[in-house]
Amino acid sequence: MGYSPGLQNSYDNIKYDNLSREQDARLRVSESDEVEMSNLDIVYASNIYDLKNIFSLVYESYLKRGLVPYEKDHGMLFSVYSLLPGTVHAVASHHQKAVSNLTGIQSSEEFGLPMDALYRHELDMLRDRGRNIVEISSLATSCRYRSRKIFLYQIQAIYWYCLHNGVDDICIMVHPRHKKYYTKLFPFEEFGPERYYSKVDAPAVGLRANVYRSLQYMMEICNRLPSKIPLYDYIYKLTSNTYKRYKDYRQSDSLQLMLLHNNLSGKTVKHFLNLEPGIIKGLSNVQLSFLQKVYPDLALEYS
Repeated sequence: MGYSPGLQNSYDNIKYDNLSREQDARLRVSESDEVEMSNLDIVYASNIYDLKNIFSLVYESYLKRGLVPYEKDHGMLFSVYSLLPGTVHAVASHHQKAVSNLTGIQSSEEFGLPMDALYRHELDMLRDRGRNIVEISSLATSCRYRSRKIFLYQIQAIYWYCLHNGVDDICIMVHPRHKKYYTKLFPFEEFGPERYYSKVDAPAVGLRANVYRSLQYMMEICNRLPSKIPLYDYIYKLTSNTYKRYKDYRQSDSLQLMLLHNNLSGKTVKHFLNLEPGIIKGLSNVQLSFLQKVYPDLALEYS
């Protein structure tokens, strides 16, 4: 399938430099919010304890919203995408308990992306042009923190992870009623028309942000956010020399984002796969072989 010139013209020439008055107002964080958020850590999940916390939070949140088809004895919600090496979970925690999560899933030849279910045609147009794609999903926040603007920091964590790892596009499926929030505040544009998503029995619309053309805009957003929270203890000092042209922005007193992969072990992945045997049964031999290759100690059985 060849790429569409219209797609390129519609998105790749967009550059986001300045925030509007409305966007600036949306970004303001009250003093009470800032105090609450100063007690949070925002990090990338990296072990079985982190994942159990995240998956339990997502399950609880989605169950309340009627998005879980049936109750699970283990009280967690995850898929094979949650366990892939190209997946990163930006989790906000309070005293080591997850209170909010945002997951970024990197597209792979073997697994694709969850949103291929609705937008395979549009995503394939990007892939045919050699573009590297990340889908963000599994946004869940506990009731106590739902009024906080934690998502503003989590999306920054995912964005800078993508920039550092050569991702070209960030995509997401959202309910149409949330479209305005993403397109007005963040550099997302409509990527695919509204379609029915049978998995959650609700409509969805596909959105896309061009990572590199969004750089100045995302910097501007970050500059509007309070800096007295743990996230800013490690954001923006990239740990690679790849982006030397942004050296002026990264001064010696800049703050740093820990850009690490999930670094999961095969034993950890096996633990979750054993809890959901249906995941393994639904995978092809190519996918099973891929998992065995990236997690040598996984010890999978396949024909």
